[in-house]
Amino acid sequence: MTVEQKVIAPDIQLLVLDGRLVLGRESQRLEWQVEELVKAGKTKFILDMSKVPYVDSAGLGVLVGCNSKVKNSSGEMRLAAVEARVLQLLKLAFLDSIFTVDASVGDASKAMGAN
Repeated sequence: MTVEQKVIAPDIQLLVLDGRLVLGRESQRLEWQVEELVKAGKTKFILDMSKVPYVDSAGLGVLVGCNSKVKNSSGEMRLAAVEARVLQLLKLAFLDSIFTVDASVGDASKAMGAN
């Protein structure tokens, strides 16, 4: 899995995920990247999940870990454009109650106050 970082508003970090979010160093790098951004004072994150076809239990753990790091810094993290299969998994694991999921990156950025 790859992660591309973009800034879509002065205070909103967009992380574009591409590939399977599964056990392994590639997925762990996402959590490390979020941690470094939080340490740098970033508090608003959108994870573009449109190119993530599959998430396993370790991948869910990475998402939960990222969300915890952001929330512990009084920040906000939103998931955008989540594939139907992945969204179903979030619901089955009762994680849809801790994540805010938006239909698109545009919807997520508007909800975070971007113009």
